This record gives sequence, C-alpha cells and structure tokens, in this order.
Amino acid sequence: MKMLFGKDCVKYLIVVFTGRDNLDRDGQTIEDYVQEMTGVFKDLLVECNNRYVAFDNTFEPTSADNKEQVQQLFDLADKILKENGGKYFTNDMLSEAHRSRKEAEEREKQQKAEFEKKTNEMKMRQQELQKQVELERQRKREQERVARLRQEQQNRELEKLNTRMMQLKVEQKNTRYV
Repeated sequence: MKMLFGKDCVKYLIVVFTGRDNLDRDGQTIEDYVQEMTGVFKDLLVECNNRYVAFDNTFEPTSADNKEQVQQLFDLADKILKENGGKYFTNDMLSEAHRSRKEAEEREKQQKAEFEKKTNEMKMRQQELQKQVELERQRKREQERVARLRQEQQNRELEKLNTRMMQLKVEQKNTRYV
C-alpha cells in the first residue's frame, strides 16, 4: 500500500471491515477479531494506529443503526483530520508517491543494469584469465617437450660417443696384438 500511495498514507488510513453481522452471528466482536489477526493485516492495523470500523451489511440504508455506523466512520475521519493538522491526503501526495515509486524503479533498473554489466565484465575477465592459464600450460608443455627432445638428442649423441669409444678401445686392443 505504501508503495502505491506513499509512506505517509497510513496517517490517513481507516480500515473498513464489512460483514460485522457475520461476527455477531458467530458470537464474536470486531475487537476479538482484530485481536486474533496476524500477518500483514495486523501489521497494517498497527501502522494506522488501529483505526478501523466494522459495518453490518444487514442494516437498511436509512436505519438508525446504519446511520450510527456511518457516523462512526465520519467521526474517525474527523479525528484523523485533526491528528494531521487539518490536512487531507491529497492528489499531490499521491503524485509524489507515484514519482518516488518511479524513481525507485528507475534506480532499481539502473542497479540491475550495472550489476549485469559488472557480471559480464567479470565473466569476460574470467575467460581471459582461463585463456592465459591455458596458454601458459601449453607453453610449459611445449618447453617440457623441447627439453625432453633435447635430452633425448643428447642421450643419443652420448650413446653414439660411448659406442664409438668402445669401438676405438676394441680397435686399439686389436692393433696392439697385431
């Protein structure tokens, strides 16, 4: 309700219950009914200082009982008017509430857009970092492969040298005996 009519609307609010005749039939008073209320309706009553009236739907419009319940509503409206320094809830107040709501919606929309932008930026940065990590892994694997190939090449050359030295030793022994 505050979202629609503004935060000050509860200063001018009267909750009107209909169907008091049903409560009377069940042997319950409106006061008992209100006391047992919970949730948002109870919260609303608390916010508007428990300003409420209950109407019996079975009264004839011109009956004294109906006039009495209507008068209770008017008396409560007069009390609210005095509490608010003789000021009514106005169209200007309603317009201000609408303007505030639109501003809040716009701020929320901007915050959402900013959040999405930041989220996308973070995702892009994460992807960039993942690419960098993968490139670094590939570079490291390539370095390891090159190092392994060099080591294998050196091992082959060493093996060739060892083989050649053995051949030379054999040749040297053979030439001594000749």
